[in-house]
Amino acid sequence: MNFVKILKAIFSTYHVDACYVADNMGNEDEVVEAWERGESVPTHEQLEKFSAMFAVPMSTLEQSIK
Repeated sequence: MNFVKILKAIFSTYHVDACYVADNMGNEDEVVEAWERGESVPTHEQLEKFSAMFAVPMSTLEQSIK
């Protein structure tokens, strides 16, 4: 599964949006919106924060951005 699909599944499951994720990760909204559009991918540090926030295994996230 690619990161965009994971992100959209998180939005749906947790009833959150890009603004919520960005705010809670200390990012600008535009950063997470670019992930959602598939224009960029998170850094390793951002993946770690995302993993901790939503209990998604790092291995799954790392595979999703390759």
